[in-house]
Amino acid sequence: MKVGILVPMAEEIGLYRQKLSAVETVEIGGASFTVGSYQSIDLVLAQSGIGKVQAAMTATILCDHFQVDVIINSGSAAGVGAGLQVGELVVGDRLVYHDVDVINGGDYVLGQLPDHDLYFQTDQRLVQIVQAAAEQLDLKTVTGLIATGDQFVADPQRVATIKKDFPGVQAVEMEGAAVAQIAANFNCPSLIIRAISDNGDDDASVSFDEFVVQAGRHAAQLLLLALPEIQKVI
Repeated sequence: MKVGILVPMAEEIGLYRQKLSAVETVEIGGASFTVGSYQSIDLVLAQSGIGKVQAAMTATILCDHFQVDVIINSGSAAGVGAGLQVGELVVGDRLVYHDVDVINGGDYVLGQLPDHDLYFQTDQRLVQIVQAAAEQLDLKTVTGLIATGDQFVADPQRVATIKKDFPGVQAVEMEGAAVAQIAANFNCPSLIIRAISDNGDDDASVSFDEFVVQAGRHAAQLLLLALPEIQKVI
């Protein structure tokens, strides 16, 4: 099994790289890919950069060039679900674009791309595995909807609008739906995990800088524990 782990930032990918053996790093299209192994599992760590286009490009390279069997997108997010705290985890069972609006171009709803369903589904087998791993680590984890857009959300009014438009949304970030879309196009199982680094409010920029490494560490611990179980089902 070959697993692609896609993260946006260098601070996050370093948490995985230090666990790998037989490491080789290459750059393709401006994205960095670290190839190695972890407990006999082949891994490709991909640092995509930030935003939907970078994430989609990197996910495409993972599927087409590296031919991974599964894509896992790990990163940080604003926690907008009730009671979510910095450092807690959201596992996405569905992803949606909160900044897509083509409702005047046909019979579509807000967030829906032409020729696609509104939501991009992740692999429910993988969701169950990481839920079990989170219980072992005693990490508080919520499973639900994650909304993606090319915006760093730091405005309570914008958060309120997203929650109104997409009821039940738990986290808001900038890459997940793009990764899930590309994975679906390649018929590749996918999993999206977000560690909460802020709450999308007026203090978001300060909270993000302070807690992004802490949040990413929780996601990395969870995935590294879950990988052997993921290997059994893929």
